Amino acid sequence: MFKRFSKFLPVAFCMLLSVSTFAQAGEAPPAAPPAAATPAVAEERPSVLSAFFVIKEKGEDGKQHFETFGCTLIWFLMVCSFVCTSLMLMFFLKARLQVVMPPENRDAIKQLLEQGKTDPRKYKEALELAEADPSYFGRLTYAALKDAPHGFSVMERSLEEAAAAQLARKIRPYEVLNIVGNVGPMLGLFGTVQGMIMSFFKLVSGGGNADPKELAAGISTALVATFWGMVVAIPALIAYAVLRNLTEHNCAEVLLEVDGLISQFRPSKKKADPAAAPAPAPAPARPASRPE
Repeated sequence: MFKRFSKFLPVAFCMLLSVSTFAQAGEAPPAAPPAAATPAVAEERPSVLSAFFVIKEKGEDGKQHFETFGCTLIWFLMVCSFVCTSLMLMFFLKARLQVVMPPENRDAIKQLLEQGKTDPRKYKEALELAEADPSYFGRLTYAALKDAPHGFSVMERSLEEAAAAQLARKIRPYEVLNIVGNVGPMLGLFGTVQGMIMSFFKLVSGGGNADPKELAAGISTALVATFWGMVVAIPALIAYAVLRNLTEHNCAEVLLEVDGLISQFRPSKKKADPAAAPAPAPAPARPASRPE
């Protein structure tokens, strides 16, 4: 009998607990004595955003003042973040394949080179068009076509040298993001160390019983500076890696395209290889002379 109803015991216990809680909540609380009239004091409630943008400390007059070093460092990191974001957008727009190799210039030069097989004057027009094209495709095409009179091997060597030089020239501006990504955490760490030194200095000057509000100013400097250092560094390093890979990939595509355009200048083999030619038949042996 007890085993049959034992499974209902937890339910009954929960019901009794809820009823007792409801009864206690229904009782009216004792009336509080009337408080003396006190002047209303406006309680200062800092917003969440102010914790990330403004660092304050209390001066001797009891008023809030800006913490000079922390504010200067944080606003400097914010400016770096804005500059890096603008550079990222500009670099991504310039690294697109349509900018590195304009389709209209590629098609025009390709058509002129095809027409040059019958009209040699078209080669000069293609060379002038490539010279006027400031893109990566135009620089490589001009470097290869201008050495066409010297032979195909010279064209290939000029193409490879121009590709390496132009690729380094396109990647060099990305080093700004790499530098900011590596220096940003160091600036944040600099603010962290300065904030902790400031907090311990106030702790020592207060004889070990410093006001928590005074300690909070230094700790706030440390945390907020570290936060903005990471905000600047993480996107900058990610953008640097992505831009470098994207640029190298697009430049490799352009190099293959230009190599295909100048392949018509490759000399054809008119003579067979002497090493692969069949050996001449041996001369017939002379008959031995009979002795007299």
